[in-house]
Amino acid sequence: MLRRLVLALPLVAAPAAARDVAFPLDDRRALALALQGQFREPLQVEEIRRFGPLAAVRFAFLQRANSTVQWAAVIRQERAILVMGEANRLAPEVQASLRPAHPDAMLEVGTQAFIRHVALPDGGARLLFALPVLAGCRACAFVAIARLGIDVDGNGAYRGTSFLGTVPASSGQGWASDPRL
Repeated sequence: MLRRLVLALPLVAAPAAARDVAFPLDDRRALALALQGQFREPLQVEEIRRFGPLAAVRFAFLQRANSTVQWAAVIRQERAILVMGEANRLAPEVQASLRPAHPDAMLEVGTQAFIRHVALPDGGARLLFALPVLAGCRACAFVAIARLGIDVDGNGAYRGTSFLGTVPASSGQGWASDPRL
């Protein structure tokens, strides 16, 4: 299983053009087929939110027992970036930021929420995603919400994904609808 994950992660942000694949945002079925080709698993597209050359796509892997619902950013219909893959890459940075207060903090990479599209001052754009941070295990306390941003420049070219900080967990509301995000 670990070998499969290591081999799949480099494909997560590979440009589709290099593999002669497009990610058509106007046709959910065709988009699902293109994403299946990239992620090598059957899936169903559930939602597409378009923002010019950028789109947030929610889909469900059909044969997984857990972490079935995922988000991806599709850029200029040429590149699909799996939020879970970016979260895995940035997890050490998230954990280091919380280490003083929560030494066992664990980013729950399989659970994400799309928060919003943000226009950047330089003409670029960001898709903002949130992920829960737990106190050491999946059954442990919810301690924070991590924010990740997938950015493109004014021409829609991918600039990268960054960790944008955390907010402490609060009670009385769903973590994905926290107004502090």
